Amino acid sequence: MKKEYPLRADNLAKTLTAAYFVICIFVTFLIYSISFFIGTLLACFLAVVTVLTYLLTPLKVIPEEKGVRIKRVAGSVFIPYREIKNVTTAKFPAFRLLGSGGLFGFYGIFYSKNIGKVKVYSRSRKGLVILETEKDKIGLGINKEDFKDFISTVKERVKG
Repeated sequence: MKKEYPLRADNLAKTLTAAYFVICIFVTFLIYSISFFIGTLLACFLAVVTVLTYLLTPLKVIPEEKGVRIKRVAGSVFIPYREIKNVTTAKFPAFRLLGSGGLFGFYGIFYSKNIGKVKVYSRSRKGLVILETEKDKIGLGINKEDFKDFISTVKERVKG
């Protein structure tokens, strides 16, 4: 049986997501009252942005036989063990270069002075497990209580 590590949203992600919806509804109704056409365009644009962002939300990390799978709402990302060179932990990066900074989670390309550029798949800013490959650093928002178990599982499979 495969062990799965769910990526749980922290309070900041939940608050930012709720605030986003409240602001979207308020602004859309405000503009709708001024111009039906512009309000409709804005509502459609916000709906597309919301759906696309939701579809990219990471849900869980699954160490499989040949690599680590990051399951998203739509699709997944796969990192083969043969490409993983190192597994470490790090604080959450300070700067978001591209991606979501709280709507449904924190994912995309981030930058930190300590670890450089990193692809993040997380729903929490509490810390990351970093999988270093030849070309990328991939940050996974594994819950603190699962850090050691996940790291030992991946390191065991990388060596084996």
